Amino acid sequence: MPGGDGPVIDGLDLPTRIAVAEARAFVDDLARSSVLSGEATIADGLRRRLDAWSARASLTDFDATLIHGDATTTNFVFPTATEVVAIDWERLAPGNPADDRGRLAAEVAAGIRSHGGPAAEADAVVERILASYGAALGSGRIDEPFVERFRFHRASSTLRIARNGWLPSDGPAVARRPGSGTPRVTREEER
Repeated sequence: MPGGDGPVIDGLDLPTRIAVAEARAFVDDLARSSVLSGEATIADGLRRRLDAWSARASLTDFDATLIHGDATTTNFVFPTATEVVAIDWERLAPGNPADDRGRLAAEVAAGIRSHGGPAAEADAVVERILASYGAALGSGRIDEPFVERFRFHRASSTLRIARNGWLPSDGPAVARRPGSGTPRVTREEER
């Protein structure tokens, strides 16, 4: 994208171009100054995987619905054991329904693992997220293109979480918005 670190991705809708550019920026950040520093082969492999993913029609072939836009664990409240309330709706917009579910799955899995939970527990919760979405659709089934988009958004969000773990936590961070050369200051809770 102009002003970004990645190539211009022709043929993708704007939300998908932004999602792919953000994922590439997360890899670039990890390669430049953190866990992937000195690991050019891994970083290049991740970039190639993102490019291959972006070439798939399933990434852009979806019916846009209203999505939360920031489906992280901090934006859900559980007033009882069986109820959940989503809060913090300022990013509500039409978008890819797999985006919210992929981000939430990455957040939940990272939370379980960071508190010592096994990968199998995280995988079981992710499966419940997908099953709940299928049940909400009424059919109980989720098509393969949705699952592919879900995997992309989960992977992208996992890269974001990995990048955030290496950012300094003593005050605001400066981040470049993908697709622009303009830095912006983000509050800690937005990362």
